[in-house]
Amino acid sequence: MQTLPDEMAKKLRERPNVEISTGSKVVAARVGATGKAQIEVDGGRVIESDHVVNTLPLHAMQGVFGSDQTPMLDHTPYSSVVVVNLTYQGKGRTPVDGFGYLVPRASQHESRALGVVFDSCALPEQDTCDVTRVTVMLGGPRFKELFGSKDVEAEAKLLALDTVQRELGIRGDALDVHVTVGAQCIPTYTTGYVDRLQQMHEWTKRQLNGRMSLVGAAYGGPAVPQCVNHARTHVCDHLNLDTLSQSPQCVSGLEEIIKAFDLPA
Repeated sequence: MQTLPDEMAKKLRERPNVEISTGSKVVAARVGATGKAQIEVDGGRVIESDHVVNTLPLHAMQGVFGSDQTPMLDHTPYSSVVVVNLTYQGKGRTPVDGFGYLVPRASQHESRALGVVFDSCALPEQDTCDVTRVTVMLGGPRFKELFGSKDVEAEAKLLALDTVQRELGIRGDALDVHVTVGAQCIPTYTTGYVDRLQQMHEWTKRQLNGRMSLVGAAYGGPAVPQCVNHARTHVCDHLNLDTLSQSPQCVSGLEEIIKAFDLPA
């Protein structure tokens, strides 16, 4: 999956009007003397923009806008997820041919995984030799329960191998094990979320003189397809790219999501 964003970044860097800056933490957002938005990153660099599309997770927005806060920043807990990619010798070692499965909360006492994806079934063209690939997802709301103060990568490897053996009947040593830890990456929509979303919508339109909007996992669904569709719809249907430098857009990026909940936009 990483191939797609890597190729997109490569193509964007070839454009003279595009600069991609990574590895810098946003520390402040404000309106500059010219009325445009200013984003300050650690190290003191200030980036000025006609419009900011804010994709920060909510916990990373704490303090960025000074004392002007909104309830959604304080009442959206995030979970960490561990993804373990396993490769085994031999084809067709999953018990069924399918995408995989998710473990419902009611069945968490029966499995320590959030779910398992049968990669070789879902994307067989990626198998260049005689192997079976699966991905085990761990953590989420149970992250602290499962890992506590343990070495997360080492413990995740053991849990994933045990899950595959007990639940799929795949035994023997894995040819390759790759562990990725996504810290604080999945937002949880708790009771009162819709009301807080409406407040976030109004709050966002006031920020940076109407020159900021939001997209990301905290709004309308955390899955990758939802995030991509949200971003595309926002840019194509709600931002007037021809007038960004002339006047504030005063759109939050949450218009379509608010409408889906039948709330006033």
